[in-house]
Amino acid sequence: MITNRQFDEFKREFNTITEIYRREFSEEKKRDWRTYEQQWALRIKTATKEIMPVIEEADSVIVKAPPFGHPVEINAKQKVLILLLKDIFQLSNRKMANLLLFFSALTGIDTSYKTIERAYSDPIVRMIIHNMFIIMIRRKGICSTDVTGDGTGSA
Repeated sequence: MITNRQFDEFKREFNTITEIYRREFSEEKKRDWRTYEQQWALRIKTATKEIMPVIEEADSVIVKAPPFGHPVEINAKQKVLILLLKDIFQLSNRKMANLLLFFSALTGIDTSYKTIERAYSDPIVRMIIHNMFIIMIRRKGICSTDVTGDGTGSA
């Protein structure tokens, strides 16, 4: 059994080690919030200008079969836009659905979080996102890379 004295000694040693670690390995970066906000606003503005034309172009090359079954609440282009905006603003599916409800008067999109979750498995949505990737690669002039898709960095 550990006595109070042993516990206090352990606590002091632990605090000392923690403090040494903080001094040597911790970088306290001070963020310039004004610059950060300006850069964030510029990125959002640029994405807003570029996102819809790229979605339209990516969708235009897909040959779609006539719809059957239950009518869809939102089309594939709207689903792609929702998924991209959800990722840009780092929202959960439920939060994105609630945000869409708030803006439904402007966007005309009224859907549930389940529709957003199901969008990930929609084959047309997947094709549009793939086509968007190819379009953006070509626009940026990227011909070859030296990275892998699995995150290991080995070829």
